[in-house]
Amino acid sequence: MSPKPSDWPESPHVYGYLGLDARGQWLIKGEAISRPSLIEHFQRHYQSDGEGRWFVQNGWQQAYVTLAYLPRVLRVASGDTLMDHCQRPAGKVIGAALDETGALVLDTSEGPGLVDSHDLAWALERMKVGGASVTDTALGDALNRASGEITALALETPSGEAVRVVRVDRHHMATHFGFVPNPRPESRKPVQDQ
Repeated sequence: MSPKPSDWPESPHVYGYLGLDARGQWLIKGEAISRPSLIEHFQRHYQSDGEGRWFVQNGWQQAYVTLAYLPRVLRVASGDTLMDHCQRPAGKVIGAALDETGALVLDTSEGPGLVDSHDLAWALERMKVGGASVTDTALGDALNRASGEITALALETPSGEAVRVVRVDRHHMATHFGFVPNPRPESRKPVQDQ
């Protein structure tokens, strides 16, 4: 899909036009974008502001992105490195969260991101309980925790460190990680969970 120049809003701050789905697919007005040059442009200019809003800098405009879930989707690349959906290094992993469905979110130095469902086996291989590999029982126990509770799980990061895994409900992720899923002119970074 290619937007027509007449379709693009003429405003320094564009809201509700661009989107990012849970698989890292760019959307314009809810429709998937397939034009490679446009995708490349969005990937190159995607960033966040100090208020937890993610946007694409488009010349003089900031086109704020409506997020289906997280601001980034993380994938395993060659050499066991994590890359985001923009083909950029994911950054240093500093935290992890598991939602009620078993989806894994990593907090990184570049911002939070959802681990792509195709790479959950990679994540499970690195999940530990007291230094041992995770079992179905331990994973079930973690999923049964209340939102905001620290689990017994630890994730071994690509740099070899271990980070504790917190159980966070999907609808609490934005608050927990400090991002705005649906930016509007009045939106600001949510207060983080304590």
